[in-house]
Parts: sequence; C-alpha cells; structure tokens
Amino acid sequence: MNCRGLPFLCLMALSAGCARRPAPVPRPHAFPRIEVYPETYHAVNNLMINDSARFEPGVTEGWFDIVYPAYNVRVNCTLTHTESSLHLQSVIDNRIERLERNAAGAPGELTELTSTEGVGCMLIVTPGALATPVQFLATDSARYVLSGSAVFASPGASPDSVAPIVNAIERDMIYMLKHLPQKL
Repeated sequence: MNCRGLPFLCLMALSAGCARRPAPVPRPHAFPRIEVYPETYHAVNNLMINDSARFEPGVTEGWFDIVYPAYNVRVNCTLTHTESSLHLQSVIDNRIERLERNAAGAPGELTELTSTEGVGCMLIVTPGALATPVQFLATDSARYVLSGSAVFASPGASPDSVAPIVNAIERDMIYMLKHLPQKL
C-alpha cells in the first residue's frame, strides 16, 4: 500500500462525515398561534358585538364590559347620558383625557368615523400601550357619550405576540362604532 495516499483518504473520510446534517428533531415547545374569533356579530343593548364575545353589565348603571374569553381581554365601557351641551362637553373632555392617559405617550393611530345613524366616533389604537391598546369614544352630540378601553389581563406580553388580538378587537370595535344608533 502506498503511504502517500493515506492522508488524502483520511481527509476525504473526514470531509464526507462533516457534510451530513443531523437528523431533524421536533422542538419541545412551539410558538402558540392565536386563533381569532370569526367576524360575526349580534345585537346586545343596541350594540353590535362579536358573537364569540359576551356582554357583562356592571354594578353601576352605564358601566359594562365586552369580554373576549379566549383572548383574556375585557373592553371596559362607560355610557354617560348628559343633561346639557355644557355637561356633554365636560364628559367628552374627561374621556379624552382618560384616553390620553391610558395611551401613556405611546404612538398610536386615530380613526375618526360616523355611524350609519350619524354618531361621531373615534378609535385610538396604540399597540405599544399593551395594557390598553384599543380605545374608543363616541357621541351623538346631544344626549350621550360612549367610551371604552380594551384591557389585557396579562400586560407583560410583547406587542408582536398580541398583534393578532389587537387587530381583531380593532375590527370588532370599528364594526360596533359604525352601527351605533342615535339612541342608547
């Protein structure tokens, strides 16, 4: 046997062994995929809410929650009836201040719209404000102010992991606001 070819054979054997990939092994934990509720709605107390959410009246008149069980999210809502235009403006100013505080300076997107019956609405989405990423304010400009904030039960999540939930709640709130009646 020729000794000069031995190092070449060893090098070939080593390089052939290095080219093989290890057998794939399943990962022990997969990243969870958030399944969003279907976009179907029903009327509860003149509000159009997602079929998979539930309406929970509060202990005080005018307070209620729209609860999304699978998302672990509650939309805390307040309906205030006003006696005068001065009272109406005072309530609106108070709610706008609350929305700003809830956003905590995080950048957001404001959407203004008018319902099919002429109710003026605004929706604020601030994905960086994880405790309250979706908020709204609506008024018929005469008798009532409706406001709400989506509250995540676990605010420690990262914005990208809850983005599908924020988007789903945003769509639901836009649908609800577009269908607000003149009288609530």
